[in-house]
Amino acid sequence: SMNAYLVVYLCILISKALINTVLKYVWQANPNRDEPWYNQKTETERQRHV
Repeated sequence: SMNAYLVVYLCILISKALINTVLKYVWQANPNRDEPWYNQKTETERQRHV
């Protein structure tokens, strides 16, 4: 029924949020990667902000 569909959908959303959060903190654990993977600084930008 509709309730089962909504429960499954809620579980999918929660699992996606957990996976994305874990991946984010794993990515940020490396000090060289303090920026997001989709918007990385170039080498000149890094040296300008030192």
